[in-house]
This record gives sequence, structure tokens and C-alpha cells, in this order.
Amino acid sequence: MTGTDTTDDESSDWARVRPTRLEAVALAVGVGHLLALVGVTAVLEAEPFGPTPSELFAADPFGILLFVVSVSGMILLGAIPAVLALRWRLATPLAFVAVAFGWATYQTWLRSLETTTTAADISLTHLSLYAVWSPLLLAIAVLCGGLEYAVRRRVN
Repeated sequence: MTGTDTTDDESSDWARVRPTRLEAVALAVGVGHLLALVGVTAVLEAEPFGPTPSELFAADPFGILLFVVSVSGMILLGAIPAVLALRWRLATPLAFVAVAFGWATYQTWLRSLETTTTAADISLTHLSLYAVWSPLLLAIAVLCGGLEYAVRRRVN
């Protein structure tokens, strides 16, 4: 082997690691989805999404796992429907996520209007349920995309 062979191997390894444009867009959409939830939660509930650093260090393993699943689920709930929309032109997964997020935001907003006490008294809102149940919502969104794909194949 010559020195150029290892350079080609290294560049091909880098090509496999470097994300594609689709993956970069999906990650950006997923992180944007998480940041939108964090922003809306901060405005409507007047408190940050998730635990404070001191609460996180004092949390039990189940609480930490729930937080990690919620954050990961929120990123994936934005990213996977974006991939389905960009790669296969499936609109229903993104539409489902948009409707679910809008509904949860609206319901939390209504609840915050009804509450005259401090925001700390709002314990379990629709937005927090949206975050906790994000893996289930992702499964429903993917099923919607699968149904749309099956209908399109049958029609065409």
C-alpha cells in the first residue's frame, strides 16, 4: 500500500461520518422543535422547561431518564417527520406534529388564563404531556406517514 491509499481510506471514512444535507436539516428542525417547546413553555408557564441544574443533580434515575427521553423525543419528533417530508414528500407526519403542538399550546394557554395563582401551581399541562409522550406521538406520526405512503402507492 502506498501513502495515497491510506489518504483515500481516510477521506472515504470521513465521507461516511459527515452528515448529508438532509440529516443536517432534520437535526436543525428537531432542535428548533425542542427550542420552540422550551420557549412556549417559558412564556405560558412562566418557568423553564425541565429541571434546574440543582434539581437535575438531586433527581432520581427515573427522573433523569424521563427528562432525557422527553428531550430526545422532542428532537426526534421534529426531525423524523422532516425527513419523511423532504425525502418521500409525506405531508401527514409534519401536519400531525404541527396540529398536536398547536393543540397542546392552545390548551396550556387556556389553562394559564384560567389560573390566577402563580405559574408554579400549574403542575401538569398539555405541553408537558406533549413532551413526555413525544415517543408515542412520534410513532403516531410515522404511522400517519406510512398510511399516506400506502394510499399514494395504491392510487398511483
